[in-house]
Amino acid sequence: MIVVIAILVLLGLPSAIAEEVSITNMEENISGTNYEDAIFVLNISVSGDNIEKIDFMIQKCEGEMCLRPDTLPMTQNSPGSYEITYEDFDVQYHYQYKIMITYNGTETYQNDFEEIDLDGHLDTGNETSDDDTPGDDDSEPDGNTSDNGKEKDSPGFHMIFIASVLMVAVIIYYRNRN
Repeated sequence: MIVVIAILVLLGLPSAIAEEVSITNMEENISGTNYEDAIFVLNISVSGDNIEKIDFMIQKCEGEMCLRPDTLPMTQNSPGSYEITYEDFDVQYHYQYKIMITYNGTETYQNDFEEIDLDGHLDTGNETSDDDTPGDDDSEPDGNTSDNGKEKDSPGFHMIFIASVLMVAVIIYYRNRN
């Protein structure tokens, strides 16, 4: 019994001694004049031992819906220093990323998704504010755009109303049929 406990303790000891891995510095650089030629460069510094790889996970989002993230390996520049360059941007999406570090055979996500603010860094020529104007009910297009000329007024309310009317019509039809 003592031998079994000793073996379990020895097997668990290396993981207890292992140093925690963390990101100590993160620098973003965005260049370009529009989405088609935008270049996003991320440099990170990582502390810790036994780092096997670091991946950059980037996710395209449209509104609140996000696609499955693409995972790209980061390049090690020097011990503890990693870099990734990403250039595949599309004006209809906004982008967010996170870093995944693999060490000691396990994966750990080091941060929550971070938003990439292309509009704030690119010279797109679009100087209008977002569509959160007080008193604007968004029922009529008002020309207020913030996504490179893409109108922000949403047809969502109208779609909900139409779906509700159709549901009520179907219910009435089936009740009258019986």
